[in-house]
Amino acid sequence: MAYSDFTVVTGGIIHVPIVVGLLKFFDGVTSKNYLAEKAARDAAEAKAKKEAEAKAQEEAARQKAAEAAKAKADAEAKAKAKEESNQTDGDKGGA
Repeated sequence: MAYSDFTVVTGGIIHVPIVVGLLKFFDGVTSKNYLAEKAARDAAEAKAKKEAEAKAQEEAARQKAAEAAKAKADAEAKAKAKEESNQTDGDKGGA
């Protein structure tokens, strides 16, 4: 039994919304998974960035403290050297 052109075209037009509905359903299912994975990945990246910034700040503070300690040690060494040179100059002048 052959179908008329009208029946074939009508059948094709009726199936278009069904196919579109199925495609939208599967797109929604897969996009939820994708969005969940993307949110988890973004959260992990944000956490890693925050940890890296905290580590960098900690390292900068440690370096600054080391520089301050070195400057203090240098100042004490200069003061001690100056004091020793003053003592030796005083000893030479008195003799």
